Formats: sequence, structure tokens, C-alpha cells
Amino acid sequence: MMAATDQGTILVTPDKLSDTGAKDDFANRVRLVTASYGASPVVLIQEPWITKAKADEPPGHVNATL
Repeated sequence: MMAATDQGTILVTPDKLSDTGAKDDFANRVRLVTASYGASPVVLIQEPWITKAKADEPPGHVNATL
């Protein structure tokens, strides 16, 4: 992830992206870092993946736990 902030450029790389959980965790870390630094613009380069909602989750539910 590359992000521009008032304090300079931030570069964040994941340890491993071996499964969907690791990819979701990295995406959540990117959200936290960019929000805490007020970063804009942000570039996240990653292979595609999807996360399907479970049958009992309401529409639009986002699991933001780390």
C-alpha cells in the first residue's frame, strides 16, 4: 500500500497473503493506517479476491475486527 500524507509517503507491505483471512486482515490494516494518518490518495495493489456474506448477516454488514 502506498499513501500520501502531510507527513510524507507511507509504504506498507504484508507479511504473507496466503489465504483470504490474511488478505482481509491486510485490507483492514490499510483502512486503519490511512484513516489514522488522514492519507489521500491511497493505492492498494493486490490480487483479486472476494468475501461472501454469511446467510445470517444483514446486507451491507462489514466485519471490521482485526
